[in-house]
Amino acid sequence: MYNGVLTLKLPRGVEIVGFADDIVITVLGETPEEVEMLVTEAIDRIENWMQGVKLQIAHHKTEVLLVNNCKVLQRAEITAGEHVIVSKRALKQLGVMIDDRLNFNNHVDYACERATKAINALSRNMPNNAGPCSSKRRLLASVSSSILRYGGPVWATALETQLNRAKLSSTFRLMAMRVASVYRTVSSDAVCIIAGMIPIGIILVEDNECYKRKGTRGIRKTMRADSMAKLQHDWDSSKKGSWTHRLIPVLSTWVNRRHG
Repeated sequence: MYNGVLTLKLPRGVEIVGFADDIVITVLGETPEEVEMLVTEAIDRIENWMQGVKLQIAHHKTEVLLVNNCKVLQRAEITAGEHVIVSKRALKQLGVMIDDRLNFNNHVDYACERATKAINALSRNMPNNAGPCSSKRRLLASVSSSILRYGGPVWATALETQLNRAKLSSTFRLMAMRVASVYRTVSSDAVCIIAGMIPIGIILVEDNECYKRKGTRGIRKTMRADSMAKLQHDWDSSKKGSWTHRLIPVLSTWVNRRHG
């Protein structure tokens, strides 16, 4: 009933992609005026098709993002039904924040905010002087790490910025502290080692490489070994947590221990 909208003949430079009941139209134009014209024509064709099968577009949920690399902020306005929609600086699509510069800084802020809320909620069940054992704490910690990792290959370019890496690491550190039951004065390097958790920066690189080489047999196991080697190298060369390094020099022995 719905697939026909994805095969409509649209103006040149316009493409349509769908997921469930969401539709995204991508338009390539040299000026905002050209983009507005093409979008309006595409929406009219889609709307006519929808009416033919007794479906409707939710105009009030329609959003516009004008992606460009101009120094001067550009805006676009389109008309959908009786609604005039002004372009935004960022919008959320399938859980990923996409901004008008495609640097995904907004998504890092969004993911860190959501993960922090999850950490604060879970922290009530993980006090430092009581609560579940470390293995159960790591299981609970996977909730926040999954939020930070969601859609990683899409916004992997954001990791090129030191500020974004610092934000992700700072958020991840909060949960690692709860897993390890440590004070806030413990360094970020040491707390991840004690908790037996690979830092989020290394995990996101691993996820991205696995996505690029998806379909390769055993790729996750191979990349996890590379991640552990990278973590061991960083741990050996770290200037922080020297006392912890004396206690836990070999990470594989510590992380893969069965008990105690």
